[in-house]
Amino acid sequence: MKITDGVWLVREGMDPQYAAEVYDVQATPEEITAYAPVRRIEHRGSTLNVALLTVRLTAPLAGVIGVEVTHHAGGVDRGPRFMLSRDSAHRPQTRIGKPPRRSAAGR
Repeated sequence: MKITDGVWLVREGMDPQYAAEVYDVQATPEEITAYAPVRRIEHRGSTLNVALLTVRLTAPLAGVIGVEVTHHAGGVDRGPRFMLSRDSAHRPQTRIGKPPRRSAAGR
């Protein structure tokens, strides 16, 4: 779905929502997953009626960072789907600790 009018303008009738902050992060050796609400969470009431974006970061090949942003996962998968090349010998390095968190794509 295209939500822009050209490159910079938002198409009339569209109201995109952008991540306001990273609220939580989970990491495995293969990926980093960040949960980002579209408004800042200041108290527990701030979590009501707020969209949550799930941002998944991977390193499928050396020098490549894969980014997948999801909102409303579930339901029927209508595509499109693209096959991504992966290097089975590539082992990304993911470290999580005190900020900043970091994922290395091999460079």
